[in-house]
Amino acid sequence: MYSTGAMGYPLEYFNPNHFVRWSSLSGSIEVTDILNYVKSRRTSANGCFGFKAHFSDFAAAISAYPFDAIFPGCRFILIDRDDLLGQAISLVRARQTNQWISVHERQREATYSFEEISRAMIYLLEEKASWLRFFALTGRKFLRVTYESLLTEPAKAIQDIGHYLDLSPVEIHGERVLPQKQADQETDCWRDQFLRETAELSVGHACKRLCLTE
Repeated sequence: MYSTGAMGYPLEYFNPNHFVRWSSLSGSIEVTDILNYVKSRRTSANGCFGFKAHFSDFAAAISAYPFDAIFPGCRFILIDRDDLLGQAISLVRARQTNQWISVHERQREATYSFEEISRAMIYLLEEKASWLRFFALTGRKFLRVTYESLLTEPAKAIQDIGHYLDLSPVEIHGERVLPQKQADQETDCWRDQFLRETAELSVGHACKRLCLTE
């Protein structure tokens, strides 16, 4: 979205650690002042501002801040992923290495863990369920965009987002694309090992190892 130059610079501004940094940069501890400062630095020339958030960070934000007053007419985009196992592996590797996007340096090596991957799958499903429950309870409209579509048909996915946001036709500028896909051979090895381990288990034992039963 950032690469279009027309959709702001959507980052995790509500992440508590990031919010502390923005507080320091803005020179204020007042939430409205901090967010207005962020918007002044990360809004596109057409007036579009965006952010991304895990539901836990978002829930804390809307309970603590005058969200609708600060972001009137906010439109929601749910970035979903069809490949739950791949997403869980990516999350575990990011947590272990502290390399959350490709432009960050890896701080530690990752070690395969069946249990961590299975717990990550449950966490991701709970996050998705929380967003869907929020949309259902509040009646907020949202656009679902899959991670896979952003990889295979990025131009179409961005056009769909632009149409949803009532923007004039937008296009991706390659020089503004910052993070890159991080999945690699290690990801494939972890996937193969995880699937081998589940294939060797009975249904009952698989459910227990996948944290689906006590």
